[in-house]
Amino acid sequence: MVHVTYYMDVLSSWCFIAEDAVDAVRREFGDKLRLDWRIAQLNDGGPIDATVEKQFWWYRRTNHVTGTQLNAAWREGLNDSTFEPNLVAEAARTLGIVDDSVRRALSNAGLREGRHVQHRYISVQIASQVTGIPVERFGTAIGDYKTLERLMESTIAFRALPVEMVPTFVISNDVGDRAVLSGLYGVEALAGVIREMEHASARYEEFMAKEPEPA
Repeated sequence: MVHVTYYMDVLSSWCFIAEDAVDAVRREFGDKLRLDWRIAQLNDGGPIDATVEKQFWWYRRTNHVTGTQLNAAWREGLNDSTFEPNLVAEAARTLGIVDDSVRRALSNAGLREGRHVQHRYISVQIASQVTGIPVERFGTAIGDYKTLERLMESTIAFRALPVEMVPTFVISNDVGDRAVLSGLYGVEALAGVIREMEHASARYEEFMAKEPEPA
């Protein structure tokens, strides 16, 4: 078994691009892979502190590198942050929605459609539409201290790593191997590391079945 902790921000452009790699490794490795996403807030949830003009420039650069054009129309000013959509994505987890549906819907709404998901009420509306869960229940989940606690703890855990960029993938297996990929979004890098770790795990298991470890 290989375990991947995927640190991401709902409104990170590079995390949006990395979702293709996430889907690809899930298809390839199936039940040999456990992949869990965790929020790592950009600027720790504080203001992005970059102009709307610069955001458009960043997205043109992303398009040049990846061929994917994102929409900076979600930005309104220097006080914009990614805190609210990340909080709503975490609230969905509190409500038992542990898949990717809410966080991806929020990412798509902001980064593709240019909707102002930095406002809580808009993010909650989107999450409610995706899940069928009433807006009021999302409000309760957002107010649950465990929701904010998880959001802050996962961001702190990310900051404790020797990395600065998302997406970050922390990859490990039951043999004790560990790798950290930060800023890399392509399937080749991610799948290659997982393949090597899965192979090592399988070979260790094969050996142990024939020759158990001495007491």
